Amino acid sequence: MKALLENLMPSRFKNRMALVFAALWVMVTVPAYLYVERLHKNQIISEKFQALNSLSKSASILIGENLIERKREIELLAQTPLYRNADFRSPDFRASLERLQSSYPNYSWIGLANVQGEVVAATQNMLSGVDVSKRPWFQEGAKGTFVGDLHEAILLAKLLKTESPDKPIQFIDFAAPVNNDRGELRGVLASHAHWRWARDVMSVINTENIKANGIDFFIVNASGDVIFPENSNNKINLPVFSQMRLASQGQMIAWSDGEHYLTAKSAIKEPVSGMELGWQVIARQDRDFVMSIVNGLERSVLISNALTGMLFLFMIWAGADRLARPVERLTQLAKNIQNSNKKLKAEGNFNSLEMQRLADALTSMSASLIDQRDALEENKKDLENIVAKRTAELQEINLNLDRLARTDALTGLSNRHEADLRLNIEFARYKRNEMPYSICVIDVDFFKKVNDTYGHSVGDMVLKEISSCIRKQIRSTDFLARIGGEEIWVLLPETTRDIAISVAEKIRSAVEQLRISPVDNVSVSIGVDQVQPDDLEAEDAVTRADVKLYQAKAQGRNRVVN
Repeated sequence: MKALLENLMPSRFKNRMALVFAALWVMVTVPAYLYVERLHKNQIISEKFQALNSLSKSASILIGENLIERKREIELLAQTPLYRNADFRSPDFRASLERLQSSYPNYSWIGLANVQGEVVAATQNMLSGVDVSKRPWFQEGAKGTFVGDLHEAILLAKLLKTESPDKPIQFIDFAAPVNNDRGELRGVLASHAHWRWARDVMSVINTENIKANGIDFFIVNASGDVIFPENSNNKINLPVFSQMRLASQGQMIAWSDGEHYLTAKSAIKEPVSGMELGWQVIARQDRDFVMSIVNGLERSVLISNALTGMLFLFMIWAGADRLARPVERLTQLAKNIQNSNKKLKAEGNFNSLEMQRLADALTSMSASLIDQRDALEENKKDLENIVAKRTAELQEINLNLDRLARTDALTGLSNRHEADLRLNIEFARYKRNEMPYSICVIDVDFFKKVNDTYGHSVGDMVLKEISSCIRKQIRSTDFLARIGGEEIWVLLPETTRDIAISVAEKIRSAVEQLRISPVDNVSVSIGVDQVQPDDLEAEDAVTRADVKLYQAKAQGRNRVVN
């Protein structure tokens, strides 16, 4: 492979340099172009999505505010003195309903039902005398202000003119209770708003400029039916909604028609409670329209990079020959320096002050390198001896550190860490070959009193004397450790309980005979136990010995309990 590359490379240095710079330009420019192109592409799609999302939110807010306005009209009308006190069957009362309907043409019907559910007044006398007690708007309107979902009003539709005879009329109900001055329910005021009001509301958002940008709006109810535009019979598949939940930053989504669109949605909230009605305003923009902007940007960036690359390569080719000649001469000079043990002089013209200085620096460096090489050879052996000495010292320090990590600084005995390791080793050996071992837990009697009476320095001396005394009473194969404070362990390998009791008694007696000035005599209490076949942990035997130590304390101290 290396030979193949050598054959493919030009022989002249300037040609090689031009080729290398061209390759470097490609290696840097192509990834940078791909990164920038992807970054701008994602940025454009994100910006388009944010704009689309803002449009869907604006539409949902506009529809929600329109619902609030209609709801508020019915609510305020129901609270006027006329409605609280007037005769519902009077002409003046019906005239007020007619005026309200004329103020908002999308009110197809406005009426008032008494507490029994009978319509007693209505615009154009439509549905007068009809029992509406089972209608949701009457039942909910008697309790408070009510805004209903989109529905077909079959009875009312028969009395109204339709824009499309083959398509049923759909309405949204608004209702509010009418109370008298004492707060008693007199009836329910209601209106049926024709669904064409959605078309009027959406026209504010869905302008010709929006349509020219390939943007469509839909209103979808909780069942997935497209309720706006009114002439749409499409039904959006549920997988679309699950994909839209994932497209929070902008993503092309496949719709039920098989096409991909940049899609955003916003929920329409119920004006009374603020809860979602289950309706969604969906805004989509055709992928081809979005990608046309992206493709235009890609072409601009690609052309710009191509022109820049051509200019860059021309400049490199123009300067390669002038730069190559002195570099080749410097290369030959460096080779001569490498193969020579004497000073060399750079000859010829190097075209620039910098190149001439570099050549002079190379020649002066050759002499310095030769001197330094000789000095390094002389110092090599001394350095090796120093390294060997430092290595030995470091090994000794590590050994001392390891010993200090395992030894109690005061008594010179093993510490708790070393005791745990040794105990686990003996326990593992016992589990393997059933060779028993015993443990003696020793505690100095009234040691706190010694510290309080004579001071801690005397207490430390007492611990050291007792430790030395115990060490003399046990075998060299036995293990002795200070666990903490005045507590000491003696681990007796390959020793049964009976032998351990004898050893413990020997220790107790030897300590009792000690005379330590100024304390005079001291004593120890000892708990003894042997490892058992049913022990699950190495600490089990220690725990039992520790319990027996406390029994020895309770029985008067200076004794062995097993």
